[in-house]
Amino acid sequence: MDEIRVSNESDQIELSGCFYSSHFHSSAAVETAYKASLVAKDPTIIENGGLRKNPFPDRGHALLAPIERILGTLSEEERYLLAKLEDYVELGRYSVPKRPDALTDPARLNRLRNSGLDEMGQVRRLVERLIAAVPTSDAV
Repeated sequence: MDEIRVSNESDQIELSGCFYSSHFHSSAAVETAYKASLVAKDPTIIENGGLRKNPFPDRGHALLAPIERILGTLSEEERYLLAKLEDYVELGRYSVPKRPDALTDPARLNRLRNSGLDEMGQVRRLVERLIAAVPTSDAV
């Protein structure tokens, strides 16, 4: 595998931007997987080929609480990652965050800036668990 080499400050900025963008896309993947699980459990969410009005009340783009309801117990690492991805889903979708403390709370800013070595692996495993939680047509 080729090594990524950063030759100048411009490359560093571009590389870090891509890395942070991957967190937004990861949050969208996790959100899509858990909402697919909800649709599979309640097919009436789909009407006329699309989502009915307000199909996920009181959930918005939250990840931690709904995923915990689907998967049950989560590890501390998973809870931390989902809290981080909740911030990324909001910061990636809205030009002005709905919760401005995402930009002022030092603990949240540190969570956004810092990543563990296996974070993308954790995302993949969460999505796989959510997909496995989707009932098959036989079980619905």
